Parts: sequence; C-alpha cells; structure tokens
Amino acid sequence: MLERASSCLALAAILFLSHFCPPAFADQGAAPIKLHRETAHHNLEGRLEVYEDKTGEESFDSVRSKIFHLTRKAVPSFGLTRSVYWIKLVLENDTPGLRTVTLLIVNHHLDFVDIFVTSNRGAHIEKRRGGARVPWEERVSQGSRPVLTLDFAPDEQKTLFIRVQSLTPLWVPLVLSSEEAYVADDLRRYLFLGFFYGVMGFLIVCNLFAWTILKQRSYVYYILTLVGVVIWQLGYDGLTPRMTVFSRPEKLLHLFVSMSAFTFLFNTIFVSSFLAARKKYPISYRVLDIFTILAGALLVLYLINYYVGNFLAHVFGISLAWMFVIVIGLTWYRGETTARYLFLAHISFPILATILVGQLQGFLPYNVFWIQAMKIGYLLQGMFLSLALADQYATMQRGFRRMLEEQVAERSTELTAANEVLQHEVIERKRVEGLIAKAKREWEQTFDTVPDLIAIIDRNYRIMRLNKAMADKMGVHPRDAIGANCHKVCHGTDHPIDNCPLRMSLADGKEHSAEVSEPRLGGAFLVSVTPLRNNGGEQPEMFVHVARDITDRKIFEEKLRTLAITDSLTEVWNRRYFLRLAQRELDRSKRYGGQLALIMIDLDHFKVINDTYGHDVGDEALKKVAELARISMRQVDIFARYGGEEFVAMLPETGMEQAVRVAERLRQKVAETPLTADNRPVRITLSIGVAVAEPKATDLVTLLKNADQAMYKAKQNGRDRVEVFEPVASILVDGGSGAGV
Repeated sequence: MLERASSCLALAAILFLSHFCPPAFADQGAAPIKLHRETAHHNLEGRLEVYEDKTGEESFDSVRSKIFHLTRKAVPSFGLTRSVYWIKLVLENDTPGLRTVTLLIVNHHLDFVDIFVTSNRGAHIEKRRGGARVPWEERVSQGSRPVLTLDFAPDEQKTLFIRVQSLTPLWVPLVLSSEEAYVADDLRRYLFLGFFYGVMGFLIVCNLFAWTILKQRSYVYYILTLVGVVIWQLGYDGLTPRMTVFSRPEKLLHLFVSMSAFTFLFNTIFVSSFLAARKKYPISYRVLDIFTILAGALLVLYLINYYVGNFLAHVFGISLAWMFVIVIGLTWYRGETTARYLFLAHISFPILATILVGQLQGFLPYNVFWIQAMKIGYLLQGMFLSLALADQYATMQRGFRRMLEEQVAERSTELTAANEVLQHEVIERKRVEGLIAKAKREWEQTFDTVPDLIAIIDRNYRIMRLNKAMADKMGVHPRDAIGANCHKVCHGTDHPIDNCPLRMSLADGKEHSAEVSEPRLGGAFLVSVTPLRNNGGEQPEMFVHVARDITDRKIFEEKLRTLAITDSLTEVWNRRYFLRLAQRELDRSKRYGGQLALIMIDLDHFKVINDTYGHDVGDEALKKVAELARISMRQVDIFARYGGEEFVAMLPETGMEQAVRVAERLRQKVAETPLTADNRPVRITLSIGVAVAEPKATDLVTLLKNADQAMYKAKQNGRDRVEVFEPVASILVDGGSGAGV
C-alpha cells in the first residue's frame, strides 16, 4: 500500500507541475521565414505560433481562423497534457527559382501528428499524417522520425498547421533545413548511432567472453544491463523494426522503451552483486533490495500500461541514479577501492537524468546535446564498468599473488636454514657424497616419472637422453635412442620440419616453442626447446626438448568451433555461419558470374504441432526436415536453420527452374514422410519461397527478403506449396499440380 501511495503521489506531482508550467507566449504574430538558398538550417526561434485546443475536437477549418500566439521557445514543450496543440509556421520562397526544404519532427514518440499545408497559389490543402499510433502505410514518412518534404515555386508562400496530440510528454522539436543539410544531418546521426551501438555490442561480446572464462555472476547481470540499454535506446531512437505481428505500430515501440525498467532492474542487481552488499554492507543491501523490487514492479507496470509506467520511470530513474551515487560513494569512502570505477560509471547519470526528464516534461528548454548526452553517459558507464570488473579481478589476483609470495618467502626461509646446516656439515665428505648421490637418484626418478615427453639433444641433433614417457611414445628403449638423429626418431625424416623449435634455438641460442602435429605419434604436441650453457659459454651445448600432448585440447577446440557454427538441435549450419557462407558465395557469383538461387523454408502450423503433441515432437519435426533436406540437396549447397521453424538454403550455379525442382522435391519428401506421435501419424508440410540473385545487382539482404516474401506468399496461398519471387509475375507450385504459373 505504501509503494502504491508513493507512486500515485509522484504521478500527481508531475501532472501538477506540468499544468502550471505552460509555454511562454507573445501576442504579436510571426513573420514568414524566408527560404534563402544559402541557408542550410533555418532558425525557428520566435517564428512559431501555437494554439491550444483543450477539447481536442476542433477541426482544421475551425482552427485556421483562430488566434495563434507566438511562442518565445525554439522548441514548443507542453509537458504532460491532454490538450491538443496546433503549431503554425509560415514559409516563403523569395528566390526566383524552385526551392525544396525538409521539415523534421525529432520526437517520434508523439501519438498523433497531423500536418496541413496551404499555399497562396491555390485553395488546395495538403494533409499528411505521422505519429507512433498511426499505421505505417498512413505515415508521412517510413523512417524513424516524421519527415515532410516541401517544394516551393518562385515567390510561393506556404502555411503549415501542425496538430500534435500525445499521452507522452508533449515536446515538439522541429528542424527546418535544405535537402542537402537534412541528408548530411541524417548521415551524421546514423554515424553516431552506429558508433554507439557498435561500442555497446563490443562491450557485450567482450564481457560475454570474460564471463565464459571467469564464470562470475556479476558479468551476467552486467551483460543483461547492456542488452537492456541497447534495446531501450533502439526504441528511443526510433529504430524499432517494422513487424506485422504487432496489430498496432506503437506496441513494438512501447515494448522496446519498456526495457528501461529492465535496465534499472539488472543494473541494481549488478551493483549489489559487485559490491557483495549482502555480506559486507547489510544496510546498503536492503536499500538496493528495495529498489530492485521497485524496478521489477515498474517493469510489470510498463508492460501493463505503457503511459503510467513511462511517467513513473522518469521519477524512478532519477531516484535510482542518485541512490547509486550515494550508496557506491559511501562504499568507496569506507575503503572499498574496487568501487571507485563503479562510482565514476554512475556519477554523471543523476545530472543527465534530471536534465533529460526536465526537458521532456517542459521544465527546462530543449537542447539536442543533453538529449544525446545520455548515450555518451552510457558509453562512459560501459567503459568504467568494464574497468571496475577488470579491477575487481586484478584485486583478487593480487591477493592470490601476495599469498603465494608469502608462501615462497616462508619456503625460502626454510631452504636458507637447510642450506646453512649443509654448509656446516660440508666437512663430512661422505655424507655430502651420499646426499649428492641421493639427489641424483631423485632427479633420475623425477626425470622418468614426468608425464611430458623430455629429451636432451646436442648441437648435432643427436639424442643424449630421453625420459620414459618419450621413449614409450616413440616405441623405443631409452638406451637404444641415445646417439640417434632426433628427426629420424620423432618424424621419420632426415631433416628438421618447417616449424622445428630446435632449429630456431640453434640459430639464435634462445628458447622457442611451437605446436607440432605428428600423425606418427598420434596427435598434436606443444614443443618447447630451452638451451643449456655449460660454464657460462655463449654457445649452448645441449638443448632440453619438452613436448606436451595437447591432442585432447585440440579436439575440444574443434568441438567448440563446430558448436559455434552449427545448430545444436538439427546439426546443420546456424544462421550466423550461413550468412557468412552465403555472402562469400554471393561475392563469388558476382565476381565470376553464374546463377545463384536461395530457398526460404518454413514449417506450416509448427506452433500447432508443439501445442498439440509437445515440443519433443516439434524438435523431431525440425530434425526430420533437416535430414530430408541434406538428402535432397548437393554437397555444395549451403543449408542452415535460419531461426525457429525456418530453414534457408543457397544453391550455387542454380537457376530458377532447377531451384524450383529442388524445393518441390524437398516439399514432397517432407509431406510423404510423416512423424509418429502417440501412435498417430503427424503430417508435416512446408511453405517454400524461391528467389534468384540478379548478376551484379542483388545483395544478400535483398535476396533473403525476396525469398522471405515468396515464402509468405506460399503461406497466404494455402501453405504446402512453393512460390517464386518475381518483380511482376510469380511462379506458383502447389502440392496438387506441381506446375508453375
């Protein structure tokens, strides 16, 4: 009850402040903006007029005759409001030639954006639509943000009426620029976004690799935090993909933006785990635990009601940022030096979050730098958090080394004492000789019991001695190998092999090592050669040859490589490796010519099979399709599991007709080979799309998209059929006739 009451009070406070912080207006009207050819970006400060429709029901015809008030803000910001706002902008082309400008609405979270354009050249009124809740096909532009292109005749004046309505904070940043400036700005924006997401992806991969080695849970929480940030920012930047599975376009955007609560949750868990707060700082742990519970509740609320969750996320995000700084700062102050990088990673977020929320709510003026500063903060946070994890591991290593040094010092003290005793007893020659003989026997025993393959070799490649492990590996007696040529005994050759470390050590007198594959000895070995110098001579007289069997490690590494490029269920190539092979094959086709076909395969009603017979039968269906595909295709064909119940195949040197025959043959084999579940046959059918690459024109993304469209056409036309992608006409092959149309 206390949490619910506090949440309601926070929401009420935001609504109260938003209501009493209206935008500043002036009474005089705005002068038209002159579209000079040399102006790349037009300053809109003092040129925008605003009208508030409190009912939200007024039409354009009634509004255009209303009195608009000139706003003194460059970016109109109205906070949280249920009113509809109209923004008026007058543009005039005072040049003798044609002029084209671009109007960009930076905020793509607005629910509805309607743009009405009138001209002094006629009574025709253009109407464009945009906004997060507007269907894709009705939007003014298909990009991440609403973009309106306006063409002006000489001396033409156009008036723009922009109607905005949203349950999210209502701020309308407008950018009026030339076409060239818009393209340049968009390019710079995508370069910055590419850099940001590239660095974030690099951090995810690096920390995932570190987790596979160190197996620390903190890395898992940190990786999940980074994943949440990436997905959240994709929604924030308007880069959510267009997916027809979502009936309303704003649902996918809301899902991506709700990952902010996911980020809050796992960032809190990461900080608690990193600081070991449960054991070391119980009070801090309780505070972090409370915020963890609140973050989880916020995530659930986000998914239930996006708008309420979005309102509360602003308050919670600022509170969480300040809480992190206080808790981590106190931990550092108490002497926990590993918290210093963690503190640096979070120190900027309270200020950045406060400024960002202030701009979104209309309390602070809009500034594009502070809008994008959060990304810089995330990059710095990722860098410092990686340093924090590395510093924590280094601290553990230093403690371990310190313990080893203490043990070595203790052991050295014992050895020094023993040496002093021996020095006092050196006069007892017989005892010393006995000790030497004993030490020699122990060395001999150690030499022969070491599992590594050890040999002592002279400068002429002759074996002077070898231990039992090496003799057994080569199948000779240790005495019989003395004086023999090491290359003859080890490799069956009269000369050194190419990467022989002994030959390199002979050349420069230094230690060398190399991995050597020797089928005669049954595997791979890590060979190290160390020169031995007698009486301080410059040229070594002997070389210690040590070989360690690494066959099992090589086999394990090969298994790991295989697992990385194959699908674990069907044992065919996975999607990532397929894309690499397919791109290589497409490049080869473009370079040398030749035909290239791609087949996209999807199991019909796969969810029904899973729901009816269970996932085990679904898995068997996938494996059966993969097995029949391998039988139906050539060895040169590239077949892979593309994801879920989808498979994909690339057929080199294959035209459309032959590819259709291959696809139809596979479809018939699958349809004629049912599975058995609960003593009942389960018939499997496929929807297959076929596309052929145009020489030197089609890229891999387009080819996959064409095949995917053909596959979906097969599903729309009844499933269990093959469809061919063509720009104008389509080739249809169904299960009944097998003929193309």
